[in-house]
Amino acid sequence: MAALKISVVICTYNGEKYIVEQLESIAGQTRLPDQLILSDDGSRDNTVAILKEFARTASFHVIVHQQPANLGSTLNFADAIARASEDIIVLSDQDDVWYPHKLEALEHVFDTKHDVGIVFSDADIVDQHLDPLGYTLWQSLRFSPKQQDEMRRGSPLSVMLKHSVVTGATMAFRSRLRSLIYPIPNSWVHDEWIALVLSMFAPIYPLPTALIRYRQHGANQISAEAINWRSRLQVALD
Repeated sequence: MAALKISVVICTYNGEKYIVEQLESIAGQTRLPDQLILSDDGSRDNTVAILKEFARTASFHVIVHQQPANLGSTLNFADAIARASEDIIVLSDQDDVWYPHKLEALEHVFDTKHDVGIVFSDADIVDQHLDPLGYTLWQSLRFSPKQQDEMRRGSPLSVMLKHSVVTGATMAFRSRLRSLIYPIPNSWVHDEWIALVLSMFAPIYPLPTALIRYRQHGANQISAEAINWRSRLQVALD
């Protein structure tokens, strides 16, 4: 069987403050991506210049795309995901930092669990300076060990319909399932839609390891203290 190839997708918007650290953490992976899609949604700061400079020096294939008009997070991600060409699509926020073994850990799950369609991990919650806040993303979501086991046994909807537990910054999925998610309604947050739709067609595997530092800086679209169906839908509708 041929080795899996990985596309990483990052959508940016006025991200100059933190994007360098995120890009450096991707370039420092023990298993580098085969492709990195960087889709900017009309930034008015130096984000695009940073992305282009990174693309110029990266040791792997980087595509920088500039949206002709501001689409918003959901539609920008929808467009960027469509541009990914490899077997596994890994989503990323612009302001987090990955641990070096993130892609290696995700690849291992997909490579050994051939029926799994989505993998998502835990994350360490940190402040704007990357200092730990003393809890993890799954703790903030109240994603209990019992619910994790329930998902692994093949009942993701029974958990997800109670509350949201799959966060885009920790999510990866097989690109062969991608056509199932389109069109992504602009009234939804992209990660909620992807997780809910794909859970109807393929198993979801929660990986009980923190693979990123999930930065909270006061300007997050959705904070780690209030990630649930109600708050996600409210953000989508605002």
